Amino acid sequence: MNKKQIIELLKSGDFTIAYHDNGVASLYKGRHKYENLPEDELDVGTLFEQEGYCPGEVALLVKALGGRTESI
Repeated sequence: MNKKQIIELLKSGDFTIAYHDNGVASLYKGRHKYENLPEDELDVGTLFEQEGYCPGEVALLVKALGGRTESI
């Protein structure tokens, strides 16, 4: 998925972001409980790159909601 498609998915509210023990965040279409996550994790590549102190997934959520993030 490209950045525009990810932002549209985030705007829809029909997604799950799961944080794993290794500090990695995974994005899934639909709403799921952690113990029942599907195996078809979305390939977001480098879209979740951290922006300063703001985690990348948070930055994309803020952008999807029309806000902006700033970090020192």
